[in-house]
Amino acid sequence: ITPRENLDVNEYWMPDAARLVYSTYNENRASGAMVDGRATDWDSAYEAAASALKGATNAFFLGSPFATVEDNYLLARLAEAVGAEAPRYIARREEGSGDGWLVSDDAAPNTEGVERLGFAAVDGALIGSQIAAADVVYILHDDPFAAGVLASGDLSGPTVILHPTHTTNETLPHADIVLPITMSVET
Repeated sequence: ITPRENLDVNEYWMPDAARLVYSTYNENRASGAMVDGRATDWDSAYEAAASALKGATNAFFLGSPFATVEDNYLLARLAEAVGAEAPRYIARREEGSGDGWLVSDDAAPNTEGVERLGFAAVDGALIGSQIAAADVVYILHDDPFAAGVLASGDLSGPTVILHPTHTTNETLPHADIVLPITMSVET
């Protein structure tokens, strides 16, 4: 991967780690819709998701600072349409992990975007109770299990709708409805 030329930001430079993630765009890609662990057609999966959301009395939405602003905006509109609170997101900022030049302390490329949309970072002490009270958990492009925000059993009660990009998503086995999405570079 090579950077776009931008003399005001990074000139011609890009961190080696970012140049070498090309396999992420090609390997272990999620390819089709699933309901209850079985491959299905997209229409059936959409109907299952719509049915779960129509019947929801308390839905919890989790956006992603790895997704586009547009996808997060549509997620916020969906949350609003079903009467849910604004989506939350998992913060990935780790002070001191950047190099102060090309690599930021924030591993997610779009944290500012989700915050401008009004999303708040999840609170590790509260998310368990929020999930337990929800009858639907809707997750866009993130992996709360891999992030250490959720643990085994946390998603055993609600219907889980997940939009993954990869089959390596650790939350995938806990999802009831899976609707794979394209990666931001494809969008």
